[in-house]
Amino acid sequence: TKAMERTSSWRVAREGTMGTISEDGIFEAGVAEKRGWLYKSGGKVKTWKKRFFELGDKCLSYYSDETTKKYKGCIDLRDVHYVEKGLMEAGPPAKYFFHIRVDRRVYDLCASTATERNEWFFALQGNVQALQRKAQCTIHFE
Repeated sequence: TKAMERTSSWRVAREGTMGTISEDGIFEAGVAEKRGWLYKSGGKVKTWKKRFFELGDKCLSYYSDETTKKYKGCIDLRDVHYVEKGLMEAGPPAKYFFHIRVDRRVYDLCASTATERNEWFFALQGNVQALQRKAQCTIHFE
């Protein structure tokens, strides 16, 4: 669970690089953490809602407030097929959007500025790629 993941690893900054140290003491670099407000389009009803997002190493969680007490959902980064950015002239409340494609859905998110959108885009892309590298390097012993 999410609570167990938070207690089983902790975040450190080493030589300016964010990463995690696992319970066995192994440092894993390349994982970005980010928090902030974005607009998210609904899954069934396509209305735009302002949500507070937290990017972790395996999940992009979102809440209805900044206290993170009103949990609304999580996008599992292990299920992400791609993250794509774009620009919309009309429609959402902010024109700097990006999509996150998972197995059963495309999440549409918007940032207020191009800089914010790019920060989220590159942080997400980096975390997804780190998870993919980790999955490819898994060694199974029998």
